Order: sequence, then C-alpha cells, then structure tokens
Amino acid sequence: MEMDKRRAELINAALSLFVERGLIKTSIASITDRVGVARSLFYHYFADKKSIVDAVIDDRVDDFMMRLEQWAMSRDDKDMREMLRGAVLVLRSFLLGDDSFGRYILTENNAFLRQQFTVRCSERISERSSSMLLSLYDPSSGREPMRHAREMMYVLCIGVMSLLFQNPDVSDEALLEIIASVLGIDI
Repeated sequence: MEMDKRRAELINAALSLFVERGLIKTSIASITDRVGVARSLFYHYFADKKSIVDAVIDDRVDDFMMRLEQWAMSRDDKDMREMLRGAVLVLRSFLLGDDSFGRYILTENNAFLRQQFTVRCSERISERSSSMLLSLYDPSSGREPMRHAREMMYVLCIGVMSLLFQNPDVSDEALLEIIASVLGIDI
C-alpha cells in the first residue's frame, strides 16, 4: 500500500511540475525534491523520465475513462441525440474544463503530451465502444452494416479531440452532427 502511495505521489508531483515548468524543464531531481524522497526511490518505480511521462498520461487517460464510464452508466439509451450530447459534454468538460492537465496540454509547446493523450484515449474508447457501435445498426435502415467499427471509432475520437483542441469554440451541435454523420446515426 505504501509503495502505491509513493508511486502516486511521484506521478502527481511530475504532473504539477509539468504544468508549472513544462515537460522539458522538469527533471527527475525536481520530481523527487517535490515529493521529498531520494532519487533512488524514483528509479524503483520508473526507469527514466519517459516512463513517468507515460505514467502521467496514463493516469489522466484513466481519469477521463472513469468519467466517461460514469456518464455511460447514467445515460438513457433511448434518446440517441441526448446520449451523444452527454458524451460531447463529458469530452468538452475534461479537455477544456478546469482540469490543469487539460489546460496545460493545449499550449503549443506541449504537442507531444496532447498527441499521446489523444492517441491513448482514442485507443481505449475504440476498444470499449466498437461492440456498442455494432449494436446501433438497424437492418431496416437500408444502410450497409458498419464495418471496421473499432477503427472507425478510433479515427472519430482522434478527429473530434483534435478539433476541440484546435477550435475549442466549436459548438456542441456541430460536434453532434459530425459524430452522427460519421457513425451513420440519425439524430
């Protein structure tokens, strides 16, 4: 238990320092100084700076997925428009809300973190949602069954997240229409 706590402290310190100083200006020494531990303890948990960067990104992806799953458990599957609107609100809130990591990765000098976060979220979302997408297919619609649902969801996630990062003022209605159009869903 203590080991998990120390690892979490190192990750949180790294996140705080990335926000304050930037990724490049944050050193392993500054992370261990922030936590008040010896550098050797850092190496007990992480091989190098890249591995703690990965841990910070994975931690933020886990947080986002938890929020998305909480939303998914509370939704009403009967109203497709409201279901998609809820997903857009969760995404917008996490990416552009008060979350310091979300604000931080929007800066120009953090393209690497933004790209890694976007890719990892898209991978996780597409893995979990492809079967749900297939269940939306209505044989009476006259459309072909959805092929490559996982890949389609991955590309959609990358696109929507990138659009929000580049144009935070895009309307929720535009996002709803884009998502519905790509998925072939009438809303």
